[in-house]
Amino acid sequence: VAANSLVVVCLLDDTSVDDVLSGTDLAGKDLVNLTTSTPAQARARAAWARERGARYLDGGIMAVPPMIGV
Repeated sequence: VAANSLVVVCLLDDTSVDDVLSGTDLAGKDLVNLTTSTPAQARARAAWARERGARYLDGGIMAVPPMIGV
């Protein structure tokens, strides 16, 4: 994360995103979150990213893990 300006996360849930990125310097970075969450969680995560100086894009992957990369 520290070495890149683009950070892409795709984790189990929004709590996992919080656990992984907690304490990370996101200032000036673009954060793309492909973790499936609710609209309210996506809005909260966008605000969270803005507070840390990051630009935020929310998305989702429409597949179960075994289907990815097949």
